[in-house]
Amino acid sequence: MKKKLIFSFLFICLTILAFGAISASAATYGDLTYEVWDDEVTITDCNTAATEVNIPEKINGYPVTSIGNRAFYNYDSLVTVTIPDSVTSIGSYAFSNCTSLATITIPDSVMSIGSYAFSNCTSLSEVHITDMAAWCRIDFGSYDANPLRYANKLYLNGALVTKLTIPDSVTSIGSYAFRNCTSLATITIPDSVTSIGDDAFYNCDSLVTVTIGKGVTMIPEKAFYGCGNLQSVCLPAELLYIRNDAFNSCPNIQTVFYTGTEAEWNSVLKYNRNENLTNADIIYQAEQKTYRFVTNCESTIPAITDYAVFVSPAVENENATFLGWFDNEALSGNPVSFPYYGKATTLYAAWTDRTGESFDDAFILKADGEYPVTISESGQLVYYQFVPTVTKNYRFYSTGSRDTYGYLYNKNQSRLTYDNDSGDGSNFSFTYQLTAGETYYIAVKLYSGTGSFTLVSETLVDYKLGGITIKDASGAVLSSIPKGEFFATVSMSNVCATEDSTVVLAQYTDTGAFRGVMYVSTEDLPQGSTINVTIPINTANGDVAQLKAFVWESFTSMTPVGVPVVFPAE
Repeated sequence: MKKKLIFSFLFICLTILAFGAISASAATYGDLTYEVWDDEVTITDCNTAATEVNIPEKINGYPVTSIGNRAFYNYDSLVTVTIPDSVTSIGSYAFSNCTSLATITIPDSVMSIGSYAFSNCTSLSEVHITDMAAWCRIDFGSYDANPLRYANKLYLNGALVTKLTIPDSVTSIGSYAFRNCTSLATITIPDSVTSIGDDAFYNCDSLVTVTIGKGVTMIPEKAFYGCGNLQSVCLPAELLYIRNDAFNSCPNIQTVFYTGTEAEWNSVLKYNRNENLTNADIIYQAEQKTYRFVTNCESTIPAITDYAVFVSPAVENENATFLGWFDNEALSGNPVSFPYYGKATTLYAAWTDRTGESFDDAFILKADGEYPVTISESGQLVYYQFVPTVTKNYRFYSTGSRDTYGYLYNKNQSRLTYDNDSGDGSNFSFTYQLTAGETYYIAVKLYSGTGSFTLVSETLVDYKLGGITIKDASGAVLSSIPKGEFFATVSMSNVCATEDSTVVLAQYTDTGAFRGVMYVSTEDLPQGSTINVTIPINTANGDVAQLKAFVWESFTSMTPVGVPVVFPAE
């Protein structure tokens, strides 16, 4: 009996020692709370309401390898967070309810993201990665673990992913990996991939075509569920199973390119609610061909090797309107339809001269150009198409002695704005912020009669603030902010005033607290001018420690534009 008691006591002591060896106590590093386990750091909390948090790679010499469960839970002020390459796991609910979080970069080192890690991150708009293979291997605990749940857009090395080609080094694609990635238009999965996780491409509603390599023998449940614009699917003869709902809610599937025979297709086990796929046109023994394109203009299009030309290749000709692609050099018969997989492997573009008489026949307009316009019939509208390369404010106006009208339309041909007499004399002029890559239309006309004028397109430069200078009442330049009254002057160049753009001068205390703001409207200032705005300031208590100048796009929207400046310089 005594031996048994001694053994039990030793067992309890060893247990305590064992647990003591791996236990950790909370400590702080700046605003972060952390714990050390087995010489690795886990971030467990953050005791700040800051908008930006930078997590270090090491704390006290130990690598930061994980962000713990609920580490930033409910931090609704957090806008950006930097996650170091040392982190391999992000815990459950780690960023849940971070409703101001706008972008997130997931390092290549991350192997797992716990359930609901990004749930209710409703402001997320971008997810950034640098290695597609690393992204494919992440183990997501739930669909809310993937920041794409709200962001929808995935960026690889800064470029938006629209054509997804999985690297040959990848053997499996995890569940939820690309769920809700609405930027995808095409997906190519190589032969190296042998498994695809459930919901991997769920609700990729911009997806048009997908090609699956011969390494995949089973398409899992809801793999492509809700891909509402999916039109073409390329499947290997090696495929054995298509699980429940794999292609459910994909009503626009038109064609399936299957590399096997009809008998082999009939032997594939197709589970419930995949009728959108099985009712499509099946092309048996599909094979890849190399398709070439004769554009009949200065543009060139590289050859495509694939099962088909899935979408009409885009080609631009400033002087002509595109009529379609033909399968013969004589351009006889009707244009081909897409996806195209006919016998001819060379397609020819057909054109007709642009007339500017309609949206479909609009002249091509470039930024910072001048275009002569001739109106031959009273009331005639002349149309131009414009696709900006950067998101900016653009100004469109006319010059000449005639009374003109100008109209701006979006890609759906819905009018955005119009103007009559805001330019010089009776010329029209309007300024509008346009989005890069979107198609817009400008229509112009004379108030009455016939005649000529010039249409001008102009890219407006950002506001530029040259700096802040402060002086005392006698005009002496000061190097620091004094107690009492003084004058602050803000230099602003490249004015591109809208109706009520505003120079703003904000004041902050030494603790960073906002103290007050003063502003001056730049309405009616000449475009491109340089101005100096002087504002009197009274800090009788001496509590103003910093001045910050910036520009609002307009007083009503109060959207900051350009680069702000501060005094004293940071």
